[in-house]
Amino acid sequence: MISTPQTGVDSMLATYSLLGLPFALLRPFIAFVTGIFGGLVTNKITDEKIPTSFVATPTSTNKHKYKIKAMIHYAFVEFLQDIAKWLLIGLLLAALIAMLVPDDFFGAYFNNPILSMLIILLASVPLYVCATGSIPIAAVLMAKGLSPGTALVFLMAGPATNAATMAVIGKTLGRKTLFVYLVTISLGAIFFGFLVDYFLPTSWFNMLTNMGGHIHGNHILPEWLNYASTFLLIGAMLYGYIKMNYFQTSKQNIQIDENMDAVKIKVKGMTCNHCKANVENNLNQLEGVNKAQVNLVNEEVIIQGEKLDLERIKGTVEGIGYEYVSRV
Repeated sequence: MISTPQTGVDSMLATYSLLGLPFALLRPFIAFVTGIFGGLVTNKITDEKIPTSFVATPTSTNKHKYKIKAMIHYAFVEFLQDIAKWLLIGLLLAALIAMLVPDDFFGAYFNNPILSMLIILLASVPLYVCATGSIPIAAVLMAKGLSPGTALVFLMAGPATNAATMAVIGKTLGRKTLFVYLVTISLGAIFFGFLVDYFLPTSWFNMLTNMGGHIHGNHILPEWLNYASTFLLIGAMLYGYIKMNYFQTSKQNIQIDENMDAVKIKVKGMTCNHCKANVENNLNQLEGVNKAQVNLVNEEVIIQGEKLDLERIKGTVEGIGYEYVSRV
């Protein structure tokens, strides 16, 4: 829970592209260290138990006949559906910051790195920004004079903390676990931010400032390939958006078998295809459930089977970190 929001192939590649190799290597390393530390502390000081009688063990299933086809579909459709919205939001916010915030703003008004880290940390905790969407924002903030260590605090705390996540953790895992979660992320962000600003070579992180505050581009690839890649990405994002919002609902209108019980429930917190697969896999393993299918657009789950136990279904949904709202 601590390490996953800070890492991912998409975020590491985007970090390397916009912020350079040192940041791209630091993010997974810090996620590893803080995740292990938070887990050890949680085991020592908490006594809350997850209701394991409700939680099924996820299994890995491959419903595609050809793995290469499944890989391409995931990369260019499902994966983009998950990150496109937040990547676009991050780029738009970065553009607004670049236009509205004066150059060297943070260097002039927030010249104390520790104070800057604390302010960024307090602003990051309640807000949600995904691991990929936070990267262009951090890049522009550095271009405006924010220290690399403070940018790292934003990259760590922004994706890992938000009001919705804290509410779910407190409800399902207990207040002690929530406390450890927040303290681990906060102390880890400040510690490694301090380490970056005071102990690591400044030259590792000055690729933005050395170019007059402008985000660097890729000068290795030919210009035509850069433009072609841009148009390909935009086209794939548009296709994923249209497919999710205009075709998914009709596609997921399940023909309910009259010989089986069927219930439709409202579930909040499902934001991506990984969430969809997680909920479906766990519910499909419950006794009596024949088929469970998630509709991300409507935040609904349709469950078919025999002698369906709503309390068990509710416990499974909440046990894997989502909010069971009601039966529809």
